[in-house]
Amino acid sequence: MSHRALAMLSVLVVPMLFVSTTIAQQGERSAGESRSAPLTPWGHPDLQGVWTNTTTTPLERPADLAGQAVLTEEEWALRNPLSTLSDDRPAGGVGFYNDFWLDQGQLSMRTSLLVDPPDGQLPPVTEAERLAQDGRSDSYIGDTFDSWEDFNAYDRCITRGMPGAMTP
Repeated sequence: MSHRALAMLSVLVVPMLFVSTTIAQQGERSAGESRSAPLTPWGHPDLQGVWTNTTTTPLERPADLAGQAVLTEEEWALRNPLSTLSDDRPAGGVGFYNDFWLDQGQLSMRTSLLVDPPDGQLPPVTEAERLAQDGRSDSYIGDTFDSWEDFNAYDRCITRGMPGAMTP
């Protein structure tokens, strides 16, 4: 066998070896088998990863979508801010400097971020919670905002190195 024929044969056979090992490693799943979320060693759902709140989906369901948990394709296209962009713009948007820092978010097919209660609205504050809120001190000192002295260190951004919380 010539060197050329041997080289051609190895070019054809070696990739087949890798394909066969890849196929052999894939487990078969029965038709009725359902997938489940990964769990931590102590049995809770494993929520590791990167989570973001960049979305244009409202927190509460708008009144015109009451009783509707998911948008139709047509409703989504009408509400999606990206769908209003002109189709005749030049290909390959140029963006702008530092555009990568600004994640504009995308509209989900859901009508609200709230999924429980099913109406997509924040439940009313109970009387016990209202009393508890009244008992908590405000973050500012005093009753007026006349001077920087009326704010505590948190409100003056002295101790806030990172955002306080991720908010929708």
